[in-house]
Amino acid sequence: MTKRGARVGAALVVATSLAVAACGGASRPPATGPAPTTSATDASHTAPASSTPDDTRAAALIASMMKRVERARKLPAKTAVRGRTLARDVLLAQVKDHVKKEIPPEAVRGQGEMLVAFGLLPPAYDYEKGVFDLLEAQLAGYYEPADRTMYLAADLGAEDAEATLAHELVHALQDQHYDLGPQIAFQAEGGDKSSAIHALAEGDAMSAMMDVMMAQKGASALDLPDDLLALQMRAQVLMSPGTADVPPVLRSSLVAPYIDGMLFVHAQRRRGGWAAVDKAWRSPPTTTEQLLHPDKYDAREPALEVPQPPLGAAGGGFRSMFADLMGEQGLRLVLEEWAPREKATRAAAGWGGDRAATLVRSQGGVDEHMATWWIRFDGDPKSCPDAVEAFDVIARAVLSPPDASGARQPGRVRHDRHTSPRQVCRDRGDLGPLVVAIAGCDVFLAGGPYARQKGGIEARSTCKDAIPWAEKTVSGR
Repeated sequence: MTKRGARVGAALVVATSLAVAACGGASRPPATGPAPTTSATDASHTAPASSTPDDTRAAALIASMMKRVERARKLPAKTAVRGRTLARDVLLAQVKDHVKKEIPPEAVRGQGEMLVAFGLLPPAYDYEKGVFDLLEAQLAGYYEPADRTMYLAADLGAEDAEATLAHELVHALQDQHYDLGPQIAFQAEGGDKSSAIHALAEGDAMSAMMDVMMAQKGASALDLPDDLLALQMRAQVLMSPGTADVPPVLRSSLVAPYIDGMLFVHAQRRRGGWAAVDKAWRSPPTTTEQLLHPDKYDAREPALEVPQPPLGAAGGGFRSMFADLMGEQGLRLVLEEWAPREKATRAAAGWGGDRAATLVRSQGGVDEHMATWWIRFDGDPKSCPDAVEAFDVIARAVLSPPDASGARQPGRVRHDRHTSPRQVCRDRGDLGPLVVAIAGCDVFLAGGPYARQKGGIEARSTCKDAIPWAEKTVSGR
């Protein structure tokens, strides 16, 4: 599986606006059978003047592989792609530098604090380092639209280099035909749209890469069961060296764009071939809801508008350090932390719109953080079963803190459909209250506030304060 090519964006984004994928690296694609060898004898690309012998070899491999990618993807190259070979640590340094230039540091910190506030990351976990460690474990190479160059790790074997090129050169074609860079560049509060396009890019590249690797057998990616491919991609990330200590939400967010994007691309190919995928590029999905539901993409169903919660009711003095639309994919990734994948997918499928934010205020020279997430589901507010299902999953997680092993015991949620709003809350000694409330089609989740101090993390509120705010927010009163 290949992480985003460099502007397939070298940026930390909350994957699907919540989980993270640092775009800028590429990992080894999952195996789809023995990889055919690539001959460099038909290469016609001229390496840059400052090229090393390894760069010259990379340029030859790129030129040869590009011909195969063009045939498989049915999209002609408009120009040659330069090749550079760099040490793995240099590749990672380039990705980190790109992130620093493109993403505001406070947004990165805000993403990490949000995951902590909702109990998805340990409070002491170094979020940014963890993402880069995950990338480093997978890093093999990437295509950079800014200079139209393909960068490869110097220690790649022939098979890994071939698979990486077969994937990343699809990104080069996307860039040449559809101006990829600006589409996946960081935009404040544009995370869900960026996640949808990112998934389209990765699904396109995964599908075409498999076509390239299977061409000698007269087969294509569409000949393989989608469920099997998805299982293989998940297993590769789970079994990759260096990922054992990475929190599950980050691992899941890494693989989600590839799986979700592949399923979308395969749906388009089955009804119109690669021409249908090109049509999707000319009018890409604007939300991950559209990406996950081709019928909603066809209808161009927009996200529902969701306001920011009244910050004053949280106690005053708070400002937003990070805000975004998390999308259906982001909701599903979070629910997967609290419920089996099938149940999480079903509970997230009613997503209509959302707004999440990490808030901060300074009290006595100490920063206090809290996170909020207001989710609006499709349906009739008088019943709204999709909202109820999602609320039940979240409420059970709120009531069931993980034990020392990380396992959760199912909590019990009182069902009273005649009372609105309904809520559950749990006080946490370090992170403050975790509360979820539901009214009609709206579900509201909030965690904190808590303060980081030299002695550790300290709760700065309780459910006594959190419950009235959550109820007031979700009910609109």
